[in-house]
Amino acid sequence: MKTNLIKAIYLTFGLSSLALTGCSDSWLKPEPLSFYEPSVTLSTKEGLEAALTTCHRQMRYYYMEDNGPALATEMIFSDVAVTAVSDFSGC
Repeated sequence: MKTNLIKAIYLTFGLSSLALTGCSDSWLKPEPLSFYEPSVTLSTKEGLEAALTTCHRQMRYYYMEDNGPALATEMIFSDVAVTAVSDFSGC
């Protein structure tokens, strides 16, 4: 019984001290993990080359990885290539 009363007093004291002190707004300001924004990154030659390298890598992955489905689809639906499948099921 006595330990429950002591715990209740500590809890009441802790909650009241938190309520009275409050919080400052300084810890709510976001701290960015990186500073990759166009005005900073693309202002130097190295930043521009890094951005272009990333774009090139993503385009190469999109067109060439996994047997190149995007490249094959674009070629089939243009005048560059013709599909060899003649018997589509369900058509």
